[in-house]
Amino acid sequence: MITYIHLDEVDSTNTYLMTLPRDPQRPIVAVMAEYQTAGRGQRGNKWQSARGQNLLCSIRHHPTFIRPEEQFVLSQLIALAITDVVAELIPEAAADLRIKWPNDIYWCDSKLCGILIEYELSPTAIEQAIIGFGLNVHQTNFGFAPGDTTLRLPSQGVLGSTFRPTSLQQITDELNYSLEGKNPLSAIHNSFLEYLFHTLTERYVAYLTRYEIGGKLTRAEIDAAYTRRLYRLGIPARYRDAQGDFTATLEGVNPDGTIRLCDNLGTLRSYSFKEVAYIL
Repeated sequence: MITYIHLDEVDSTNTYLMTLPRDPQRPIVAVMAEYQTAGRGQRGNKWQSARGQNLLCSIRHHPTFIRPEEQFVLSQLIALAITDVVAELIPEAAADLRIKWPNDIYWCDSKLCGILIEYELSPTAIEQAIIGFGLNVHQTNFGFAPGDTTLRLPSQGVLGSTFRPTSLQQITDELNYSLEGKNPLSAIHNSFLEYLFHTLTERYVAYLTRYEIGGKLTRAEIDAAYTRRLYRLGIPARYRDAQGDFTATLEGVNPDGTIRLCDNLGTLRSYSFKEVAYIL
């Protein structure tokens, strides 16, 4: 059901899957690369990673059972798949794993994983979705030299915030145990990155299959699981929109993917992806 491709180097795993010819015999194709020369993040940003240190991969599939206005559910499912797998690998870290809206994965206040989803839509269906994600695994030096895992954010506009990166290795170092030692399955795989690649892809596909089969996984259950993991849920914090900085409490996310914030005057605000930024 899933076709796996492992590349040494590519411009971008998302771009690779966009140009890969479609084959009805391969409905789901997943590709990972040791290194990306032109990795991409949300909103046209660049994603860079040290060679062979992190999981850089994309999944292409054709969820035509989902309507275009429901596309945010794919963001929810991949975010839940990643947090599930990381929580199972590092149980002591589970309580502090969070989904920073719309779909970055955070541990405490540091970014562990970024996600980029690109769609081909018809009026009635999602004809194709390519879900790319970069999970920081072994890298511990996140300086600004070429080859780091720093998502470059534009200096202008409301999205000019920064973030602190982390990795699975840094988390396990902080928790004082060995990542490999806590993962017995890694010993039977060629590499830990390869193991993560297959495990995360299969978890996402399992979620998607359960959602496709009516009643196995409902949208309400997905929304509830996603909301429980939201970064800053119920906590007053600082945000920035086109009018400036403000304090608000994150109340949840609407079915269309817009975020709900209640400011300190009691006014409920809803924002799309590009309309508000966290102040970290």
